[in-house]
Order: sequence, then structure tokens, then C-alpha cells
Amino acid sequence: MAHAIDPRIGESVIRRATEERLARFNVLLANVPDESLLVLEGLRQRGIRTALITNADVIETNGWSDSPLDGAFDEVIFSWQVGLAKPDPAVYRHCLDHLGVEPRRAIFVGDGGSHELDGAKRFGMTAVFTRQFLPISDEKEIARRHATADYTIGSLSELLA
Repeated sequence: MAHAIDPRIGESVIRRATEERLARFNVLLANVPDESLLVLEGLRQRGIRTALITNADVIETNGWSDSPLDGAFDEVIFSWQVGLAKPDPAVYRHCLDHLGVEPRRAIFVGDGGSHELDGAKRFGMTAVFTRQFLPISDEKEIARRHATADYTIGSLSELLA
């Protein structure tokens, strides 16, 4: 991809950028906020099945096996593994089929990137917008994401309430 943008980019630059990207995502996966893990544990203790659907690529998920998130979900759907990505309804169907849950009985929680809330809602799921991990401060974009959701929360811990 780098050479498609600029064929003069050196191999060492590409290699270094790839290594830095791998390291950055490995650190993120290894350092999951305790609150997130406690919420997942709390949901599962209440008999609520949980799943992760992520459009993350192979580099972003490289450190998954070393992450405390590995094993924290009943199902994990990596788009690069299944050839589907949010907001395609097929990825939600794939996930819910594995969970054995109908869309009307499912809640999708996300930050709204990739139009994931729109996709989940169109598929028949309840869409919950969480601002907890939202790195943007663009009020128009926040308002757009809020408008597509059935509910908005500021923190994942609100799911337990």
C-alpha cells in the first residue's frame, strides 16, 4: 500500500512503521482498563452472552492471545478472519448465529465508528452509543452518532445498572 502511494518509500521505513504499529496495538491489548474487564465479567455472571465484533485487521489483533480480553467474550468476530465488516448486516448475523440470539434480543454497544450503530439498528438490534472510548471532540460527529443510537452512555459500567 505504501508503494502504491509513493513508490520511493524505502523498505526500512515500511518495516519500521509496521513494527511500531504492531507494538502500539500489542500494548493496547495488553493494557485493557479494569472497568472494561469488570463489566464483561459482570454481564457474563448475570447470564448475558457477550461478543466482540471488530473491523480490526491482522496487525491490530496480533497480540490478542496475550490480552486479558482473550476469553472474556463468548464469541469474538475478527472481520479479517470472516471476510465481513461492520456495518454489513452479514457480520451481525454471523455473530448472533454463533451466540444463538435473535437480533431483537441483542444489544450492540459501540463508539459508532464505521457506521456500526446504524448497521446494528438496521439489522434489528438495540444500538447503544458509548462515548467512553471516543477520541474525537467534533460535536457534529458526536451528535450524528448519538442520533443513530437507541441509547447513549458515558461509561461501560452503565450497562450493569
